[in-house]
Amino acid sequence: MVSTPVVLIVNGLFYKQLKPKIKSLLFPFLVFVFILIIGPTKIVFSSRVWKTNKILFINKENQNLKVEFQMQDMGALGYNKRTVEVLHHNKWFMTVKSKNKNFELNTNWIKVNN
Repeated sequence: MVSTPVVLIVNGLFYKQLKPKIKSLLFPFLVFVFILIIGPTKIVFSSRVWKTNKILFINKENQNLKVEFQMQDMGALGYNKRTVEVLHHNKWFMTVKSKNKNFELNTNWIKVNN
């Protein structure tokens, strides 16, 4: 985030010809606009890792499908908390869907006693 404005300024000041100047300024400018639209704090906070605190439910039919309670450490700002449905495809890859804290249980879920 810091290097994008620096690259924009350096490319704008030191290149002489117009076409290479426009080409070299285009990508850093688009990245800078993207960062401004999303917001620098959202980019920094999205890099934090969600950690599973409790496994609440496991699906009877698919043991890799679980409902988990997760927390994210925000440093001095405390913790973010969420309840999600997680499908573990393998050791390194999983898909996550948000769930309400009071989602509907059907007969396919087994409650895990932690």
